[in-house]
Amino acid sequence: MGSYRLLLAIAVMLSHVWGGFLGHNQGVAAVVSFFLLSGFVMTALIRRNYNSIDRVGMFYVDRVMRLFPQFLFYLVATIILFKVAHPVSPFLSGLTIFKVLLNFLMLPLGFFMYGLVDALLIPPSWSLGLELTFYLAIPFILIYRLEKYAFAISVVIFMLAYFSVINTDTFGYRLLPGTLFIFLCGSFLYKLESTKRKATLIGSFIIAAIMFEAVRKVPSLQVFFNYEVLIGLLIGLPVVAVLSRYKSGLVDETLGNISYGVFLNHNFVMWTARCMGMDTGKPGSIVLLILVSIMLAWVTYMLIERPVIHYRRKLRRKADGNAALLPQAI
Repeated sequence: MGSYRLLLAIAVMLSHVWGGFLGHNQGVAAVVSFFLLSGFVMTALIRRNYNSIDRVGMFYVDRVMRLFPQFLFYLVATIILFKVAHPVSPFLSGLTIFKVLLNFLMLPLGFFMYGLVDALLIPPSWSLGLELTFYLAIPFILIYRLEKYAFAISVVIFMLAYFSVINTDTFGYRLLPGTLFIFLCGSFLYKLESTKRKATLIGSFIIAAIMFEAVRKVPSLQVFFNYEVLIGLLIGLPVVAVLSRYKSGLVDETLGNISYGVFLNHNFVMWTARCMGMDTGKPGSIVLLILVSIMLAWVTYMLIERPVIHYRRKLRRKADGNAALLPQAI
């Protein structure tokens, strides 16, 4: 899955550097695939290492050790860039000390629409806030076998957002109540042996296809981000289902290791280039930005992320000495 994660990170990058594709935001569709991957990977991680209430705390520590090291580095780097070069961006227009502190906590970024729209030091990090919200909930959902209830409630909320009964962007894409079913679709792919789960996934795919076709034909349904979320589900679900059956090789794992850094650093790279006078909209510039982002991601993985992996592995051995270890990038 590492190569796919890197492609998704580049798609998110292109949505910020270049813009949408054929009038739609490919970055949104990529983020939906990240939700599916997260659901699959977190289910595997919990089932193998943290599948009891007394281990939930260690699961949270594991996740903090995964998400925060590079995130904090790029936060500080962006703050320095902001102070030195003063990049112009609506994401940086309302920075205050208090809002900067909220960025460091990560979790509040998942609720950025309630006061942090103009203060996202790492713009795509709102989805990390959503990921953290999911991490808080998923151990209890799995341990107490609440998947079907959580799935049903989330689908109802998503449908309300789809028909604009509630805010489509906020509840159909940004917050956990309306997106939890997407994470759980990924979760259901882990050791897919239950006939009911297979039926749920097939039914979800068919219904999503019908809803997508309705969006294409009914103007009132063409609200942000109905189109992109559904196309992300329609593409991501079969892709993740296929990739989940294969083990990662060295190259695939290496590309996966790079993907998180690309996801985090591309706005920093783009703002730095613009402060240096580069026209980041030219095709050649975009290729250069992608290459720089990948190289920087590799450096920060090696210097920041990789040293922490040893402690995450140690934590998992402590959780269950006999549990099979997951790939490094998880």
